[in-house]
Amino acid sequence: MINTSAYGFAHGGALNVGGFGSSAIGYGNTINSTTNYSFTSGRNNVNKGTGSHSFGLALQATGAGALVVGRANVEMPGQIGSGAPSANDWLFLVGNGTVNNSTLAATVRSNAFGVQANGKVTINTEPATNNNLQKLYARNDDGTFGIVTRVPFKIYSVLISQSGTNTPTAITLENSIGAVTLSRVSPGIYKATLSAAFPVGKTTFSMTPTSDFRLSVKNDTNNTVTISVLDNQGIPTDGLLISNPLEIKVYN
Repeated sequence: MINTSAYGFAHGGALNVGGFGSSAIGYGNTINSTTNYSFTSGRNNVNKGTGSHSFGLALQATGAGALVVGRANVEMPGQIGSGAPSANDWLFLVGNGTVNNSTLAATVRSNAFGVQANGKVTINTEPATNNNLQKLYARNDDGTFGIVTRVPFKIYSVLISQSGTNTPTAITLENSIGAVTLSRVSPGIYKATLSAAFPVGKTTFSMTPTSDFRLSVKNDTNNTVTISVLDNQGIPTDGLLISNPLEIKVYN
């Protein structure tokens, strides 16, 4: 047990505690010599980020001010030692890897959940992809937040209305496809347009009439979806759409 940390302590066995004001409890834990104000508890943990904390087995706490819990996490990019914290530092990680039954050393590393200093939150949805983390909820550059859930499709869900000879209007309920443009082609015939957004064979449609008329929705090209509104005699007619639900799904 080596404790070279001023104003720190070590309690356990095979501990290597460096930095200033850093402490360790357990067995086989290490706090780097340039890692100040850090704490670890458990076995086989390594703390590299100033002010970092680790609680568990075979953990690696790299970011400044990071909190890492669980077991055998994947080490993520972060400020090591006493340098300035970065917006990309990982402040919170939950490791869900596997450890050796006897030595408690990491055998397979993986992450279940993580939070970065810039506000991005990630969750493990596909092993061995991007250090086992997939984006779930992200802060955009303009300060807004966007949810990016792992579903097998993108969706354009709106309530669509049209009157007279006017261009259809839409109230957006959900849109992960992009900036779709609505237009009127002729009486009762309308288009939703976005370049390469509606690949033939991967796009499905759902639209519900709210009165006595018929609807037809199809994509003629990868760029457009055509909406046909017919009266009860089968004649294309304007002015029948009043907040009708339209849902377009584009599968991956």
